[in-house]
Parts: sequence; C-alpha cells; structure tokens
Amino acid sequence: MFVPLRPIGFEPKSDARNPQIWSTRTKWVVLIVSGLATFAVAIASSIYVSGVEAMQIEYREPSTTVALLGVSLYVGGMGTGR
Repeated sequence: MFVPLRPIGFEPKSDARNPQIWSTRTKWVVLIVSGLATFAVAIASSIYVSGVEAMQIEYREPSTTVALLGVSLYVGGMGTGR
C-alpha cells in the first residue's frame, strides 16, 4: 500500500507534540530510552547466538539450522517490523 509523503506541520509555540519546543531534559529522556531500546534489540540476538552450542549439547540437537531457528525468526520479525 502506497502512502503519499506529506510534511509534518506543528504550531510554532502551542503544539506540545512539537519536539523543537521540548525541554532539554525531555529530549535527553527520549534519546536515552530510544537508544536503550535499540541496544536491547541488537544485543538480544547476539546473546542468543553465543549460547547456541551449549543449547545444542543440553537438548541433544545436532542440527545447527534448528538451533539457529529462534534467532532467525527473531531477526526476521524485527526486520519486517512485526
């Protein structure tokens, strides 16, 4: 589905959703929260992959393909935005 692009407009001093008039503290909070969320998503797949060998031994799964299925679905889901 194609959605045409249109510019975002804010009232200069009255629209609370306008990030240009947010306080410095609010801007930093938004930056830190979004940065930590991005970091958590990236590190989650790395942590999973580092434990694949131990998981194969514990669950007696010789196939690396099956062991990596979880992280593959996770990254695929993140890539599609679901």
